[in-house]
Amino acid sequence: MMPDADLLGDLLRAAENHGKAGDPEHEVGDLEALIDACWERLTPEQRREIYAELPPERWLEEEEAAAP
Repeated sequence: MMPDADLLGDLLRAAENHGKAGDPEHEVGDLEALIDACWERLTPEQRREIYAELPPERWLEEEEAAAP
């Protein structure tokens, strides 16, 4: 059986290659589909835990800090 990290790596590489083969937006769409599939398998409690660890505000703050 393939290790979990290899499984994830295969999925991420497939999305990346799909974007390279055509429109880069294909990669984004593939990654969104992957996240959606994973999200559907989480319990409500797990979803809240992930949201608490990675709130949307965090990404906005990081983007603003990186801006010149």
